Amino acid sequence: MAAAGLLAACGGPSPSAGKVDRGTTTEHQTPATLEPKLERAIAEENEGRYATAAATFLAVVKADPKNTIAWYDLGVMAHRNGQDTQALNDYRRALGGDPKYLPALYNLAELVAPGDPKEAVALYRKVLAIDPKDAAARLNQGFALLAEGKTAEGKAALAEAIKLDPSLASRVPVADGGTASGTAT
Repeated sequence: MAAAGLLAACGGPSPSAGKVDRGTTTEHQTPATLEPKLERAIAEENEGRYATAAATFLAVVKADPKNTIAWYDLGVMAHRNGQDTQALNDYRRALGGDPKYLPALYNLAELVAPGDPKEAVALYRKVLAIDPKDAAARLNQGFALLAEGKTAEGKAALAEAIKLDPSLASRVPVADGGTASGTAT
């Protein structure tokens, strides 16, 4: 997780964290007939039985191709395994079922930030349109804006993030308005 090492450390639903934060989805609801299978897949994942969980999640998306939760969890597991291209595809499929699904938006932004800060900024804007007080998303948006060369806008986003959550100042270099020594990585 490149600027992701820093980005993941800032908060939000990170796939490297122990338990998966699935948030809520409102656009696409899992059909009642698939609920038990989805719940079993989640339990398998929580128990660390990733291969079994992946197979169960794949069975869910085969029956329900727009299943946001199953695609999201497949993305989380791919990301944990260093399969970032697969994770990107899975997060995008999750958003196909619910374009406002915050965990998938956040993780997708985190993954694309190092190689495509412009896309990351657009994704963080979507996150912030849904949750304007998400300090971690604002912080990460600021770093992506700086990476994009938009210094004034990036510093303003970092300042807003620190205003929302003063503890984030320690993650922002002094030159960018924070209290951290050195530079962001």
